Amino acid sequence: MKESEIFTLWADDSQPEAIDPKQRKSFKAHLILNAILNDRIVMSDSQVITCRNFRHLVRDDACVSELIKSGVFSVAMRTKEKGNGPISDLMSLDTEFHKTGKIRPDNTMGDRRVEDLEFLEKHAPKKIWSISEIGNNYANNAKRIIYEHFCSMLDDRDRLTAREIIRERESVRNLDRFFLQEEFLSLLQPRLQSKYDMRILKKGLHDSYIAPYISNLPSILNLNPIYLPNHKKSFQIFRGSSYEMVDMEDPIIIEPELDHSHFVEGLCRLDIDDIFSLKSSKFIKNYVALSGKGINSAHDHESLQHAFFEANIAIERKIIERFQGLKTSTTVPNIQHVKRQYARDKKAIGVALDILGLALFMPFAGTITSALFDVYEKRKFGTADEQNMKVIGSHRSELNKIERYLKQSNQSSALNTELIIHDTNSFKQETISHVIDKF
Repeated sequence: MKESEIFTLWADDSQPEAIDPKQRKSFKAHLILNAILNDRIVMSDSQVITCRNFRHLVRDDACVSELIKSGVFSVAMRTKEKGNGPISDLMSLDTEFHKTGKIRPDNTMGDRRVEDLEFLEKHAPKKIWSISEIGNNYANNAKRIIYEHFCSMLDDRDRLTAREIIRERESVRNLDRFFLQEEFLSLLQPRLQSKYDMRILKKGLHDSYIAPYISNLPSILNLNPIYLPNHKKSFQIFRGSSYEMVDMEDPIIIEPELDHSHFVEGLCRLDIDDIFSLKSSKFIKNYVALSGKGINSAHDHESLQHAFFEANIAIERKIIERFQGLKTSTTVPNIQHVKRQYARDKKAIGVALDILGLALFMPFAGTITSALFDVYEKRKFGTADEQNMKVIGSHRSELNKIERYLKQSNQSSALNTELIIHDTNSFKQETISHVIDKF
């Protein structure tokens, strides 16, 4: 069975979670949670070097160090050619990044120590990717998205001009992010025959070259991406889908036992024995097994949703069992309001997809399956949980109806799931979206 391997975009140095010291605890909680819920967390070589919070955790946090020794973390390392050529090491790459200015001025470690990189070189398994393959993959996807997304913002004459500029570039070398970001619009703008709002064009171009960039490595290595709300638009563009969300009813009220801040604290306090105890539990093993299988049908989606629900109950109860004070100090009331919505495909008029988003206690989790669940097997969790399951069960029947409708009408082949979190403790609202293709 395929292992459940995730690629986290939280570690990208463009994200405050990766470099802001104030976000280090949340970043650690994110890593611990996903170490529990997955076989392996994969980070790219550039992420490892430029993610300041991760490097500090490798240096100073015993639990993270033990997870690395246990093989939970893997580093995706570059080589020049697919299948051959020398593999870079992290220390040499760190030196190169400093020489070529690839380390942001606001993201220096404050020293040039590399013992954390040496530790990762020694203990973390490597997944190899080639610069040429990544470059070709980016070029192909960028061209498709420029044609589909950016060029749709132009009239017919200017659309032909944009395509001509792309062809001129391709006659010399592959499309790359630098050309699209720094040169393409400056070449196009003087040749435009119609007037446009350049702010809108720049935004459309930005979305077009970022989408294939953030999805590039996970698509090459066949990894499940964990992304932040600001990546949502890029992944929708990459998949060629666009949805508008419409409320169906009043929000559902969920009362988890721990609030967000205490759940984060609890995850950060778990030690290596706690983590592997959870990983060996039947609820976590079931979730990991289903994640590794992938999603090929609506039934797979429902099963994974419910397994995620069970796994998170197990994690929360482990925290409460180990650290009773976190439960007693949790703020009351601790209510989260979660809306049920449907997604209407803008390209397929009249197709409505039912959405169930239940936020539990994880607004920071960032996983593509976050807190979306359904019932596929009857289990007992106590009165409150049984009541929740009755609600969930009714949603399952609605999902099945919509699946049958879609199959019969042949109008769509994708189920879009959307999670909207409203937390009374004033945590930032987050939206996480994932499109599941092919019923």
